[in-house]
Amino acid sequence: MALPILHLNSKLEGEFQYRGKYHGVKGTLPGDLVQFRLLQGGRRSYKIQVQHIEKADHPLHGLHLSSPFCKSFDQCGGCAGQHLAYQEQFRLKTAPVVLSMQNEFGILPEMAPAPQDRAYRNRMDFVVDGQTVGLRPAGDFSSFVDIEHCPIQRDSANQALSLCRRLLRENPDAAYSRSLGKGFLQYITIRSGLNSGIIVLTKRKHPDAEHDAVYRKFANELVCELDSLESDLLEYSVVETESEKDISCPPGGRSLRKDSSFNEKLGSMNFETRYDAFFQPNPEAFETLLEASFSMIEKHAETKNTGGRLFDYYCGAGVLSALITARFPQKFSAVIGIDLTESAVNSAPENLKHFPGEKTFHCLDLLTADLSPFHSTIELPVMKSEDLMIVDPPRAGLGKNLLRDLMENQHPGQILYISCNPSSQIQDMMRLKEKYRPVDAFIMDCYPQTAHLEQVVYLIPVEA
Repeated sequence: MALPILHLNSKLEGEFQYRGKYHGVKGTLPGDLVQFRLLQGGRRSYKIQVQHIEKADHPLHGLHLSSPFCKSFDQCGGCAGQHLAYQEQFRLKTAPVVLSMQNEFGILPEMAPAPQDRAYRNRMDFVVDGQTVGLRPAGDFSSFVDIEHCPIQRDSANQALSLCRRLLRENPDAAYSRSLGKGFLQYITIRSGLNSGIIVLTKRKHPDAEHDAVYRKFANELVCELDSLESDLLEYSVVETESEKDISCPPGGRSLRKDSSFNEKLGSMNFETRYDAFFQPNPEAFETLLEASFSMIEKHAETKNTGGRLFDYYCGAGVLSALITARFPQKFSAVIGIDLTESAVNSAPENLKHFPGEKTFHCLDLLTADLSPFHSTIELPVMKSEDLMIVDPPRAGLGKNLLRDLMENQHPGQILYISCNPSSQIQDMMRLKEKYRPVDAFIMDCYPQTAHLEQVVYLIPVEA
């Protein structure tokens, strides 16, 4: 079967219609012809697989196009918009968010494009499968695209990637093969910071001592190569960690070279970030969103009432609370943070060493935990009108337990909600609308060439 692409969606995909449903296809434009086949299912429930795309040869009116700058764009699932000029990507991505914010809350968000559309990302997780070192196609967890150079990550990270690829070619049996179930190394994570970086080697737990020796040779050669390199490559640490599952960067790693952290700058501060802790993938772009957040706090918070507490949920290493307390040194009397990653929680107090007030951080999975018994156990203070809660959750949103807690138990005076998924953020705000209403919003494109955005929203109680 073959059908034409009708329009572009906010995911930067071309869409065709079949049986009343729209289906997105990466890299297509209106007028392209898509051939596909049904994989399974009946009339109401089915899956399709695109087989062939015939490019239209007629001019496309009203669209600004671009030539993909990565040779793997057609196969790799990392980028979605390289065939579109950046201003076209920005328009397509922001339009539905702006429309939803206007229709649901009567707010017109301010917006800012990315300061640069490539060489911005400070973390990439490359899968290793035999002699393939790369990324996965969109929607396909079982296939892998070999990546020699990723234009989205920082230049120094590409140098580190090239080094790792060369050493794996020289030590092929060190790589894990998913089809054979042999070998060790299954992920290479490269994190490139301000003046240091970290290479994380995630190996598969394996009883085969012979293959372990081959892997160990690869790891040792990587450390030796880094020791001998001149200053044109960032000062990279090397961490080794392992997992029985197909995941990258699990906790519990050990350092093979230097520390298990790297240095990154955000706003006015430098942060030592653990290898397994979250940090903003595009700090340069996030700084614009951060300044918008500061402006919202200045505009809406109860500036006359100092001594309020700052509740930092999904706090990671306390980066946001560190920056806010540095910007508003007299406003908060205490910081209370909660996050899932133990190493991040443990490092958070160091990031707030400038803050003279009380600071406590707790390890808890906010997406799954029942918060009521947790609050009782640690005697978490009841939130007050002068308190500010900041939340920066994963893409899934706040989670039903935290939403219920905000509706029934805890009532901070204001909420600063930062999200890398405005869709789930808007859904959360709809659930909170009986208690809180948004009064300001700012959209920042921290992820050019992809369909993702960041939005910060400031919420205050409905009765305020």
